[in-house]
Amino acid sequence: MTLVYEHSLFTTKNKLFKQENFVDEVKHFYTDLINLLVKNDKEKLQVFDSGGLYLATKKIGKNNPKVEQIQTSNEVYMRWNCEVDRAIVSGVSETEIQQIKKNYITDRIRESVDIFGSQPERLGSIIMTAVTVLALLISKVLDKTRELSAKFFEKESLQPIAEASERRTTEIIPQTDKVQMQEKITYKEPTANPSAPKWDLQPQNQVQATERETPPIPAQASYVH
Repeated sequence: MTLVYEHSLFTTKNKLFKQENFVDEVKHFYTDLINLLVKNDKEKLQVFDSGGLYLATKKIGKNNPKVEQIQTSNEVYMRWNCEVDRAIVSGVSETEIQQIKKNYITDRIRESVDIFGSQPERLGSIIMTAVTVLALLISKVLDKTRELSAKFFEKESLQPIAEASERRTTEIIPQTDKVQMQEKITYKEPTANPSAPKWDLQPQNQVQATERETPPIPAQASYVH
């Protein structure tokens, strides 16, 4: 009779379970499975996009010896995420935010690991530098927005004045035209009517000569019967 005192219930770890592609696939699978039972679209779950604008916070498990470190990292992550929200509301494009995240967070973390090794305490300073750069970009965008709005309101305030002056000009010009037309009508010489009868006017000397040439009519004698 053989007695077994030790028995292993687990085999060696499969490296596939630690690969990012496998973990990402499992996340999407179970997220879609859970969302089938959720009727309200607003309450459905979404898988966090690691290549997006935001940084993912870590969940603190029970009896985790790195509680303080994870809490500090999560606070820095939330600071970046809040600044991203403010940038989107201020009108900063997602392309610019993504570029800042790549240049000042992803690339800097990779360089820090290559040079100094794994030092989580450097993460806070790296992310806060990115937050500062993003805040400066937000201030520049807001300044340009204020300048454009000031020019727009200045243009809108000057437009009624220009329209009023144009109206006054258009009122003055027709009046001057009327005066000119009246002057033209006043000094216009009348033209001869071709249908009116023509009268020949003779000079005064000719009229006197005609009167002289006409003999006087003798008075009739009165006869008394």
